[in-house]
Amino acid sequence: MKIVLYVLVLSSIVGLAQPILLLPLAKMLFDQVFGIMMFLGINTAIDSVWAQIFPTEDPIMTLRTKVMERFDGLTSHIQQAATITVQELNNYIEESQLLVPKIQQIDELLKKLNSEEEYIKKLRNQEGSFEKDTLRSFADGIISNHRESVTSRMAAIFNMVIGTPSSSGHNFIDLFMQSLERTKYHKVCHLQTSPQQAFLELFKIIMKAEMRTLELGNYAYAIKSMVSEPFENHTVEAYLLQDVFYNRTQYYAEVIQVNLHRLSSRFFVCDPKGRGSDTFKKFEKKTPLVSLKLQESDIAKGKVIVGLQLTTVFDVLTFQIKQAPLLGNFHVNASASEWIKIYDLYSVADNKTTVEPYHWKLMMKELTVPENTVLTGIGFGYDSKNQLDIKLKYTPVLNASTGELDVAASGWMAERHDPQRTKEFSKKVKPSTSCQVDSFPDALNGQCLQMKNLGSGNKGDWIPYVETQEVVPHPMMALSGAGLTHKGHDECGGFLAPVTLTISDYYTRSVGYEREFTLNI
Repeated sequence: MKIVLYVLVLSSIVGLAQPILLLPLAKMLFDQVFGIMMFLGINTAIDSVWAQIFPTEDPIMTLRTKVMERFDGLTSHIQQAATITVQELNNYIEESQLLVPKIQQIDELLKKLNSEEEYIKKLRNQEGSFEKDTLRSFADGIISNHRESVTSRMAAIFNMVIGTPSSSGHNFIDLFMQSLERTKYHKVCHLQTSPQQAFLELFKIIMKAEMRTLELGNYAYAIKSMVSEPFENHTVEAYLLQDVFYNRTQYYAEVIQVNLHRLSSRFFVCDPKGRGSDTFKKFEKKTPLVSLKLQESDIAKGKVIVGLQLTTVFDVLTFQIKQAPLLGNFHVNASASEWIKIYDLYSVADNKTTVEPYHWKLMMKELTVPENTVLTGIGFGYDSKNQLDIKLKYTPVLNASTGELDVAASGWMAERHDPQRTKEFSKKVKPSTSCQVDSFPDALNGQCLQMKNLGSGNKGDWIPYVETQEVVPHPMMALSGAGLTHKGHDECGGFLAPVTLTISDYYTRSVGYEREFTLNI
């Protein structure tokens, strides 16, 4: 029995040459989600591959061996490409009677996919033969029109994501985006990454589910052909499955491109529950000091900044950075990440300075590095108006698919903002740890903060305090910017805190790729 079945692959297959034009975003998401799956050895002529998989002498034995080994290898790559789980994503959103059931619908689909994939593994591992009705029933559970089948569940998710508002006047995307917005009145303190990146993580989950659905569908059609009497050729159905996958991918890309700009790439952490002394420091000397020693990642070894911490060392304010090797598509090797220790703040006279000795002002600032670059350094310095400010180091990415850095083209940047009204504390201001309301960023970009000493004599008790919580987006990734902000509210000293900007903007550009490209299928 020779089964001819066209299986979708993500690069050229012998005998097929229908060009599919994908948006740059779609290609970037493909690479982000599927990685090296695109280059696996499955991209060969179907006639030879599937003839070997289902030889006439023993189709069931082959189903338990060669086919399933290939399936295991493919699904393992999908799992390796995973970033966060639906359970983690569910933690990103607040409880909503309208939204939570929709997230659960996605979770139920993933559980169904897991169940069917596990069943295929059991087919391989069990001894003996299997009834054709059992195999036929298994295939129908994947590709039938029944509402509980895998393909029907996936179609329902697709319709939910791109669909029009329901009778309640809300569609899924609007509800999800509203749940991610961070304001002083809607603080959303459970986010582990920026709202933009959380939005993208949702689509990574859905696109991986689409890929798994496609793979399961191809196996189901192969099984149906194998057990059918007389032989049934499901080439047309396989083509339709393939077309549905690509069409949906385009829709997802368009939804992201239309909506991504509505969400912030900014990530910061909220106050911890029960703030302890290990989450902040404060200036205790009469004169606050700031380090001018710049903190840089080891770009010679391909490492970039993935997280920040603000701290004081011997009462000197400084940034501490976390670095990790850059991989393809702005992923990083999280297992090799490390915090760089801070040394020698006092070894050179120029390594420290007072905080605007006559005005005690510090600039609140967030900067984005140039396009096609990543963050590789941060520190304090003086601008052209002799105002203490922050500066960032950027390094261009030569090849987004490999993560190669253009070390020689690195540079430092600063930015002069139009003068903002200086933020000053009132006479009734309370110490930072005496406030009853949780702090939240309240400084404008480019606004100077006038520090205030609540102490007396030679003893300093400066506000704001310095928040020392680590700011590392999860999943860990290269960053497109960083900054310093004030977290507080009226009549509260608050905290100086770092801010990171995720790399989300690069999903809407073709970094390291041509503007247009085709996938031949």
